[in-house]
Amino acid sequence: MMPTDAKQAKTRTFSGCVEASHNQYELSTVTAKKGKSRHYTLTGSQNFAGEVGHRVTVTGLVDKTTIKVTKIETVAASCR
Repeated sequence: MMPTDAKQAKTRTFSGCVEASHNQYELSTVTAKKGKSRHYTLTGSQNFAGEVGHRVTVTGLVDKTTIKVTKIETVAASCR
């Protein structure tokens, strides 16, 4: 049996760009569905400040608009 809160969050992997906004860090990603961009708030103990402006792949627990990052990898030094 899983704890009830584990049903809400799922471990997933996303690629996107790290942005700094209002003293927090976000992953900006484009979904395959209709090409819409989505923003996820990044939480966890990683150094997101060092990744601002980089294209990254993050893995973590996703709950609606927040990702509790367990792993982050730089894919490219620029988002452009």
